[in-house]
Amino acid sequence: MTAASHRPPVLNFIRRTLRSLDKRIHALYLKTEHACHPPVHYHPGQDLPWSPGYIEARTEFTANVLADAELLAKFYAAAPGFLPTGYGIGLDERCVEWPWAVAHFDDVQYILDAGSALNHQHLLSLPVLKKRTLHIYTFAPEPVCEWQRSISYIFGDLRKTPYQNAQFDLVVSISTLEHIGMDNVAYSGQHNHKEHIVDDIFLALAEWKRILKPGGKILFSVPYGIYQDHGSFQQFDANLLEKCAHYFSPKKRNEAFFLYTVHGWQATSQNECASEVYALNADKVPNSDFASAARAVACCEWWV
Repeated sequence: MTAASHRPPVLNFIRRTLRSLDKRIHALYLKTEHACHPPVHYHPGQDLPWSPGYIEARTEFTANVLADAELLAKFYAAAPGFLPTGYGIGLDERCVEWPWAVAHFDDVQYILDAGSALNHQHLLSLPVLKKRTLHIYTFAPEPVCEWQRSISYIFGDLRKTPYQNAQFDLVVSISTLEHIGMDNVAYSGQHNHKEHIVDDIFLALAEWKRILKPGGKILFSVPYGIYQDHGSFQQFDANLLEKCAHYFSPKKRNEAFFLYTVHGWQATSQNECASEVYALNADKVPNSDFASAARAVACCEWWV
């Protein structure tokens, strides 16, 4: 017997009506937005990163990549040099992080998105997430809220979550770990989140390990290169990544590294990424390579 069968008929009717009304309001909102703000065509590699139209261009680009089964299979192997020349020019690291993570989703039931990087409609609608139990855990509510898909949204601190031990099969954390313990006021709007406790990343890793089932794994990515402390996040280097591995103690680990150059993104070796620096203020001062954020990322798959 399902949970719905226990509800009085009037409650089921109200629930269906609210879902229908929510969809109509959302459709009307999109129609109004389109009429008031016609889409701006962004040209990656020509226009200033993060200028009008950038998010839409990134969404279209990554949606096409995620629909390409052959390319996703290559992201799974992440062999050096597999990406075509010009891949993702002028786009940030999400164009490699998202496909890499999706390619490594296993056929599991309970998934935690630690940091809400999956909370985008073109990701939540992916077949690989259908019939999965997905929890999205982040600081504060966001414009995208797909509760109709039975997604649970939890707001709080990733260093101490309310979950039971061994609750999840998979924890996904895209470009989030570097923000743990740092100044997160811009994300939460709460002044008590103005911190600078760089070692708190280890608390988050310990928490993720606690809530993972035996045999489960984490998929996480971080900006990589020369160690840098930018106040709101840390850029990882080899030393910090190994410290994280020491605290997490994975039974098995696999890493892929992606590098951004004037020719776009490419899979490469860890050593090739070691000297990279983060492209700060890319939305104000254009870089000669049109880098918009990280110039290298480490994508890590660690099992408990």
